[in-house]
Amino acid sequence: MGSTMPSPSAAALKAAMGEWIDFWVILAVAVINAVIGFVQEGRAEEALAGIKAMLSSEAQVRRNGAWVSVPADQLVPGDLVRVAPGSRVPADLRLVEASNLRVEEAALTGEAVPAEKSLAAVAVGTGIGDRTSMLFSSSIVVAGQGVGVVTATGADAEIGRILDYSKDSVVVSWLPHHHDFGLVNGLLQPLYSGGVCYLMSSTAFLKRPLRWLQAITRYGGTHSGAPNFAYELLTKKATEGPLPALDLKTWCFASCGAEPIRWETLTNFAEAFAPCGFDFDSFYSAYGMAEATLATTVRRASDVPRYLAVDGEALSRGQVVVSQAADALKLVSCGRVSDDVCAEIVNPANATRCAADEVGEIWIAGGSVAAGYWQRPQETEVTFRAYLADTHEGPFLRGGDLGFVWEGEVYIAGRIKDIIIIRGQNYYPQDIEWTVQRSHPKLRTDGGAAIAVDVDGSEQLVVVQEVERGFDPATDQDEALDAIRRAIAEQHGVAVHGIQLVKRGMVPKTSSGKLQRQATRAAYLAAEFEAVADWKLDAEAEEAASAPADELEAQLVAIFRQVLKTPTVGVGDNFFARGGDSLGVVELNLLIEEQFGQTDAVSAQVDNLTVAALAASLRASLAPTATPSSPAPASPPSIP
Repeated sequence: MGSTMPSPSAAALKAAMGEWIDFWVILAVAVINAVIGFVQEGRAEEALAGIKAMLSSEAQVRRNGAWVSVPADQLVPGDLVRVAPGSRVPADLRLVEASNLRVEEAALTGEAVPAEKSLAAVAVGTGIGDRTSMLFSSSIVVAGQGVGVVTATGADAEIGRILDYSKDSVVVSWLPHHHDFGLVNGLLQPLYSGGVCYLMSSTAFLKRPLRWLQAITRYGGTHSGAPNFAYELLTKKATEGPLPALDLKTWCFASCGAEPIRWETLTNFAEAFAPCGFDFDSFYSAYGMAEATLATTVRRASDVPRYLAVDGEALSRGQVVVSQAADALKLVSCGRVSDDVCAEIVNPANATRCAADEVGEIWIAGGSVAAGYWQRPQETEVTFRAYLADTHEGPFLRGGDLGFVWEGEVYIAGRIKDIIIIRGQNYYPQDIEWTVQRSHPKLRTDGGAAIAVDVDGSEQLVVVQEVERGFDPATDQDEALDAIRRAIAEQHGVAVHGIQLVKRGMVPKTSSGKLQRQATRAAYLAAEFEAVADWKLDAEAEEAASAPADELEAQLVAIFRQVLKTPTVGVGDNFFARGGDSLGVVELNLLIEEQFGQTDAVSAQVDNLTVAALAASLRASLAPTATPSSPAPASPPSIP
């Protein structure tokens, strides 16, 4: 690894940051990585000789996202090389799925490349048997649980090169390690490069977001990143009062990804923290997924953060039209494709390449693409074995995201996957649908869809649910809507923006009975459903709110309004039913603690989080305690 990692004491961490987790990874992991690296380097050089002998004087190599001719004697470990039909693949050279054999067999047994897959690539010196890891993916859900993907860990080197990780790097991270962003960038990358990492819990960040920046200041953090919502949250905190002493000049690589990136978020954050030394050019936006070992595209150091202004209406039709209009959409560049990755923009309807000005699904191939979903062969076949229909090139990983390439940089336009991402948190529609359909007896099982819609630049949850034949709007509507809102809030910690209750058979399905969530979303946005009941969160604010009974309830109403961002809140309104979510609970708890000095008041009332219930709890805890006094003399016994 090149240097010994310092280990600050747990006491020092806790004294500095409060609720830090003294989580340190055993140094043996780093040692093993280093040993494997030396072994792999030797095998790579040996494998190079084999492929050079197999090739003619020139080879087709993937460089900077395109195939170019390179003299065979200039090949280096890590190159992706096209091989001719019938060629034998030398041992230790990994095929990017050039045959129908299992990945391990195709990589290590030297099988011939089939003629119909002559464009298959070989990754020089990256035998799949050398190093692999398991990452959790939320892209596929089985029985409510995400599934692991088997990945090649060579991506560490590519990410480290682009983002300039070294033994001098200082990583600060609060991202959870079950998420690929937190695992690779926050833990594996500093181990791989020999740098230092300081870790804190996600809860500690959510309770006090500025702790993240205080940690970067204290430890001189050079590399730290988060989803868009975290930068947005910090910008909001910066407007609420004076900032603590911060020095962000060392923060050279502020990565942003894992959810849609907003240009306004980046500019507002940079403006808010420029007095603290933050440089706007430190932003490194990226696009990737667990299936491709995190990073597929990332901004290069030689580039600058940029956006492309496009016509929103044209984009919705799949066309890229640059616009100078004031209401143009500003799409943030996610950088250039990694050197060892091949990314194609493909029409998902006919599996052919899109034109340069067309939006399509992002298909990926290369050394960082995973082998597949662990013990899920059918899902692996669908997601990891895609081929272009006209040229038969492949296989590719289907990214499930819509985007395009403009002047060499990738822009994400949307998502065709069903996963719902709200404030950086993934929600599985199957789980929410299951919760909804069990919240009330008049809701039909397997007759609803949970979808995401864009509301003022952020994704929000909407439920379209069929009702049973005996459903009576006059008596069942309010009860069912309230049951849905409460069940989702309690079990998933997210607010519902809209609910439509529809008649049986109206939610779109395939001929085989599979739910079509994207078709449901399109029908909802086009107002095509004949709704039995239609509720939206915005409409709730128009209703009259019950007045507070005393000063305490009035103070709590003001706090609820601030967190929920709504002008009216009744003392009996449920926090979650009015739009609150798990992040809002953290903010609510913080405000209650600051104003009343009570740390657990919100947690104790989470099952019935209303102003009235919270006020009753606070009255009991804030009531003055009687001062103990000398015991009164005992009464003399009565005389019979």
